[in-house]
Amino acid sequence: MPHGQAMLNLGSFRLRYILALGLVAALTLSAQILVHLNLDENEGYARTVNLAGRQRMLAMGLTRTAYALLPSDQPRRARLLNEMALDLHQWREMNHDLGEGRQDGGLRAGGPAIRQGWRELSPLIARIDGTAEEVLRQFREGDPPASTQALVTELFELGQRYLPAMDALVGRYAEESRQRSRTLQTLGMTMAGLVLALLLAEALFVFRPITRRIRSDMFRLTALAEEMSELSRKDGLTNVYNRRHFDEQIAQEWRRAAREDQVLSLLIMDIDHFKRFNDHYGHQAGDQALRNVAGAAAAQLKRPGDLLARYGGEEFAVILPQTGLEGARHMAEAIRRAVEELAVPNSGSLAAPVLTVSLGVAADWPARNQGPENLVEAADQALYRAKHSGRNRVAGPPGETPEDWS
Repeated sequence: MPHGQAMLNLGSFRLRYILALGLVAALTLSAQILVHLNLDENEGYARTVNLAGRQRMLAMGLTRTAYALLPSDQPRRARLLNEMALDLHQWREMNHDLGEGRQDGGLRAGGPAIRQGWRELSPLIARIDGTAEEVLRQFREGDPPASTQALVTELFELGQRYLPAMDALVGRYAEESRQRSRTLQTLGMTMAGLVLALLLAEALFVFRPITRRIRSDMFRLTALAEEMSELSRKDGLTNVYNRRHFDEQIAQEWRRAAREDQVLSLLIMDIDHFKRFNDHYGHQAGDQALRNVAGAAAAQLKRPGDLLARYGGEEFAVILPQTGLEGARHMAEAIRRAVEELAVPNSGSLAAPVLTVSLGVAADWPARNQGPENLVEAADQALYRAKHSGRNRVAGPPGETPEDWS
């Protein structure tokens, strides 16, 4: 072969090799960008659902406190007024965060239909805000007039309209977020496929030893996909499972328990006076406290099937398959003691000088034609009883006391 032709072939070989490497680099970078976009999408979704869950609890709290004010004596009324004012302040902050105020989450990140739904819901939110403010004003001015009962009833009715509307809006947002996540995942898989195809062509037509790199890249992409899947199900702050994974798992466990005719238990846990803790010690200390509580709770779960998730804000939930009410009570009490034994100071708490939690316990035998909503509601109501019985305690079904559990 003439020397000039050999040089030409060598130059062509180098050009093809450089072009192939450039395409591999571009596709790999694109795949990495898509992975990060997908993780950001999942994290933003988790934050928004957490915000919505906390805001939902505040809406229920406003109504409960307003009803509790009606027969209250003066000393207790002052405390309830403070609680209602604090809930109203947090309600307004959560609505602002959901609507437009946060850079890292909110319904404003949804599509046109979600934003339109939020705008349609805004007048109802404003009415709840104004009615709650008027209830507060009338009680603060002294003995409320007879019309206050009607205002409290109106606040309750507004809340009954608001909760399903907000749940439906968040549900549409969740579906939209999942669709965007699936699109990004499909694009990422396509990019990964293109990378593998290009590397194979390079091995066949340019450089055979590159096959070792293909094998290495395959393992790396698989590990990255597994890591991405795991990260999408974890809460970024506490490293326990997030609300999205909780919703998926409790539905799955409910179906399995119904199929196998087994009992299913649920714990819902709330950190006592966490807002006061944040105000006194700062948000960094609050974040560390959330991590500590999550770690203490996780350490009590010994079975692979038990699942701890961050339910929203300072709330956590524990799914206990094949566990009856008695076993769930023991687990809840073990978690409560473990958190208390952390001895994290909380001078603003009215329950104890250290950080504590309240837990609601519920158990059910799932039926094939039902869903887990009643179980979640029962645990939530039990948590409400625990909190309103002094906090730093475990509560179960109505009418039962800790002495009944021994």
